[in-house]
Amino acid sequence: MISCYPRMIDIPEMSSYLIDLIDALDRLLMIEAGSVAGLPKQTRQSGIGAALSSYNKSHHGKESQPEETSKFLYLAKIYISSAQVLSAVGDYLDIVYRPTVEAHSSNRKYHPELSVEKAVDAVMIFADNLRHSNKGLRFSTLRILCHYEPLSSVDSTNDQAVGKKTKSEVAQGSHVDSQGINVLLLLFSIEGTSLSISAIWKVIL
Repeated sequence: MISCYPRMIDIPEMSSYLIDLIDALDRLLMIEAGSVAGLPKQTRQSGIGAALSSYNKSHHGKESQPEETSKFLYLAKIYISSAQVLSAVGDYLDIVYRPTVEAHSSNRKYHPELSVEKAVDAVMIFADNLRHSNKGLRFSTLRILCHYEPLSSVDSTNDQAVGKKTKSEVAQGSHVDSQGINVLLLLFSIEGTSLSISAIWKVIL
């Protein structure tokens, strides 16, 4: 029912109403009881995921505010075991910052919550998901993590501060950076690939 809201009720205030609903569900989930009003915790988490997905649909094409990104990332970290919530957060980041494989560029300005300083903490928070048996959970987690500023940005900055390099050294470093040696992006690519024999060889090569 929640996922139908953007199609059933098309009003300017819809996004605000959905945020209120998400906040209410979030407060409800702070209750430690396994079941509230007969609804198990997993069902309540799915409600937040559905509300987030509806928010994405109602907000598509509209300007996003910085606090929205902070809220979505907060929810991803709180409901870290909910594939539906993580998938909705990944959709939001793709909408606002472009899909993961297109998002990184040398002139991109990252949201403070997606900065390189936050990247290591995020990997540690989501680490258990990366080895989870549920592929959907792994894939959604990687989609979120790949939106963080790559750690190579720090290495690149440090390299510029270390003396003068020869032209060949600079060219070689630029080539390495342009290849986007990002383990998270590589893992994301693997998770999104149907592992047939031919696909395995493409990953290896």
